[in-house]
Amino acid sequence: MLKQYCRACGSEVFSSGSLPLEFCTNCGAHLAQQTQGYPQVNQTAPFNYGGNRKKGNDKTLFWVLISIPVVLIFTGIIGFGILFYAASQKRYKTDNYPPPRSSPTAPQSSTNLLLSFGKDGLGQGEFKRAESVAVDKDGNIYVGDGTLRIQKFDSTGKFLQLWNVTESTVKPDEKYYTAVNNLVIDSKNRLYAVVGYKELVRYDATTGKFIDKIPLYGEKWMNQPQEATIQDIVMLNDDRLAVFATSFPDGEYVIMVSPEGKPEIKHKNLLKKQNPKMMTLMRGSMLVNVTGDIFLMSGMATEKQYLYHYKPDGTYVDRFTWEGAPDFGIFGNKLFAFNSKGEIFAYNSVKKQISVLSTDGVLLRSFPLKPDAFNRMALDDKDNIYVVSDKKIEKFAPSGS
Repeated sequence: MLKQYCRACGSEVFSSGSLPLEFCTNCGAHLAQQTQGYPQVNQTAPFNYGGNRKKGNDKTLFWVLISIPVVLIFTGIIGFGILFYAASQKRYKTDNYPPPRSSPTAPQSSTNLLLSFGKDGLGQGEFKRAESVAVDKDGNIYVGDGTLRIQKFDSTGKFLQLWNVTESTVKPDEKYYTAVNNLVIDSKNRLYAVVGYKELVRYDATTGKFIDKIPLYGEKWMNQPQEATIQDIVMLNDDRLAVFATSFPDGEYVIMVSPEGKPEIKHKNLLKKQNPKMMTLMRGSMLVNVTGDIFLMSGMATEKQYLYHYKPDGTYVDRFTWEGAPDFGIFGNKLFAFNSKGEIFAYNSVKKQISVLSTDGVLLRSFPLKPDAFNRMALDDKDNIYVVSDKKIEKFAPSGS
């Protein structure tokens, strides 16, 4: 008996002898003939109008084969992440640094935004890679950006004045990476501007008139004075300017500048004395409180960062960290400020909040701060927070303080 398939109806038909049938016994359709000698031939099953189970099985097999490597890939990624986290936790627990001294409290729900102005551009009230902000005693706001312009606004964000930093040897570039990196103002309305991390210039903030340029140098190397690179500046209550600076090849300094513009190296290698393996500073940070205590942080982050505390005479006191402290990569002095109570405001970029720390590093409270972006912050005499981003200034109330 010989079995055949009908291509028309899909039925199996059988001949009574060894010769193939010419027509289907079910539907009468013409059947394909086998070759002479009629050897048994494996025929492909015809299309089945009632559903092709073999085709469905092939699809199932296909998706099973596809899903296996996908599952393996995701399993590998998750496993690697777990191992990396476990290793980082082990390293953190076994190093010589103390852990954060408290856990953050739940932030308040208010967004506390008071003012927002600015946009991308080159006109009045427009910014290109703005990096610095300062506020004077009358609430006027000063902003420096990558065009080497300083713009002045009143307390409502209304544009008042603009001047170009042309007295510096530093010149703007086409991508606006060279900028006015920092601004502070003293009680006599003298505005200090750091340009390209290289030069310190002063202006009369009332008129925008140039006052002078203050040269800053580290110690000599091979009997040659080495120009300082400015990491951070802080205005003190007596109108002295504290400058955190470095110089070639590996100098690290706290320089005090008198109101008359005379610099003096006050301390040397405060950080390196505590951590001799510390890499050359880049974009380090400094705070100085009302008692003259100094707080320093390196800008080279290879692990969770620590704020180092020193007495006014340079004596080492302590070091501490907190949840939200920066880790990995190079960051600038954008995260910190002292409020009027002598507490440290530290920005947590992950949770979008301000962590309020004591000078001992204990977390006192936290509250939300959700700017569009964050390059630097400054406080006014009412502890309002001003955040500068590439193209905008935002003002926040000191919620929770």
